[in-house]
Amino acid sequence: MKRSFQLIFRGIILMTLVLITGNSIKAQSTVYFFMRDNDGIPEGKLQIRQDDDKSFSLRGGIKKEYKHYDWYPEGVNLIKYKPTVRKCTYNEEGQRDFEIEWYHVYYLPQKGRQVKTYNAGISLNLTSGSVHYVYISFKGLTGIEMEEVDEKKAEKLFKDKDLDTLPALVDGEPVAKGK
Repeated sequence: MKRSFQLIFRGIILMTLVLITGNSIKAQSTVYFFMRDNDGIPEGKLQIRQDDDKSFSLRGGIKKEYKHYDWYPEGVNLIKYKPTVRKCTYNEEGQRDFEIEWYHVYYLPQKGRQVKTYNAGISLNLTSGSVHYVYISFKGLTGIEMEEVDEKKAEKLFKDKDLDTLPALVDGEPVAKGK
């Protein structure tokens, strides 16, 4: 009799734990942001802002550094950055807006330091288990664009030997080490 009560009690505890942990698991969506290789100087920025105003960088490692023009100030070199990818996981479903801000800093012979800001945006409908691939590219010398690409194009982007994988984010926040 005592043994059966113990089994029933353990069963109730086990069921309670399953119900509690089952309800705490949230739907997850994954978004991969790809940025092609780009030129710039270190003070320029590439930031993605989410609709809740959290932002993160897409600036990758340095591929090549070189002196761009004679009129650039001493010590300011042009840098070619590696193409990058950043995986972001979101626990909330629904519409989410992303905007990229590119602060392009450059120098002109007579005018000196110049700054131009380019923006582009995309809106994604995040559902449980969905995976989105967003490719960020430049439109000539005058702009930047964000577009959602299919899995086939994403596979090609993942195969780039120079691809720099940035640390993953969960809901726009860095993932703590050990989790």
